[in-house]
Amino acid sequence: MSTKRTGQSALELRSPIYRLLVLLSVSILMATFSLALSPDALIESGSKFLSDNTITQYSIRRQYKFYNHCSAKQILIVGNSVSASGSQDSPNTNLILQSAHYKNHHGIQIIGATSGRYLCFSKKSKLITKFSGANPRCIFEELFSPDYYTVLRSVSNKDWLVGFNRRGKPILGSDTKTHRSRCYHFTKRDHSYLDALHKTRHFAPKISNPHKFLHLLHEKRTRRQKRHAFNEMRR
Repeated sequence: MSTKRTGQSALELRSPIYRLLVLLSVSILMATFSLALSPDALIESGSKFLSDNTITQYSIRRQYKFYNHCSAKQILIVGNSVSASGSQDSPNTNLILQSAHYKNHHGIQIIGATSGRYLCFSKKSKLITKFSGANPRCIFEELFSPDYYTVLRSVSNKDWLVGFNRRGKPILGSDTKTHRSRCYHFTKRDHSYLDALHKTRHFAPKISNPHKFLHLLHEKRTRRQKRHAFNEMRR
């Protein structure tokens, strides 16, 4: 009987400790579950690289076309070459934008949809393409100009901008003072937006290629100005 009483007394003494341990374990599990549901934890769990000194890639991907206002064409990635001489209907002008992170800097990576190559800067600020985007020179920041155009700036060097000349050839990222500002201005285009625009607007005729409309208006305006200047000279 004495042994049974001692066993029962030991269980009675251990029961509060056991309950306390259970409560502590439940609180720890709830704390870890709440941390797992935080936005920062979700972002880190979906990343590929979890170091501050390496590139962190996320699963946010969008497809656009970048229209350059200096060459009046789209960015074109074919093989290991990049230019701004692509037409609107070319599949090589489809670019995938993927969010990335490097040393407390959030940016995007630009990938050719058909070639799978990343748009990058070389060490001498030359635009190149690479199969791997694990380099800070392959990450860009999307900014807006005073005229609300898209400007692509390198994350590794804040003085490097993505730009093209009138013939569509890439400009050195560091050579930003010798070219016009519009050579670094882009307009993002999305096919789904244009399709919805045509479906909703029934009061105007459908244009086969709406992206050329602004360019045609600009050409007519410049021709009218030249004709007016010529007539003034004849007077």
